[in-house]
Amino acid sequence: MENIKKIQSIFQKKFRLNVDEEYFSKDISLSASGIGFNAIEMLYLIHYIETEFNVKFTAEHFRSGKIRTLTGLCAAIQELQK
Repeated sequence: MENIKKIQSIFQKKFRLNVDEEYFSKDISLSASGIGFNAIEMLYLIHYIETEFNVKFTAEHFRSGKIRTLTGLCAAIQELQK
């Protein structure tokens, strides 16, 4: 729950997007077909997430596409925080 609040804060402060908490329980894409991020915005989002949560995504996170959705992003953050 705390992670979701932090991610919502990043969306709000950095991208001026309001993303409802209910979206985090759905498999919503971060790309144009979902939240609407383009490639450059995704790079910024990854940077902000890594900085805020003090984590570093691996090449596998990118190759697998795990961090392309809200649920996948939350799962990856939790995995890296262990």
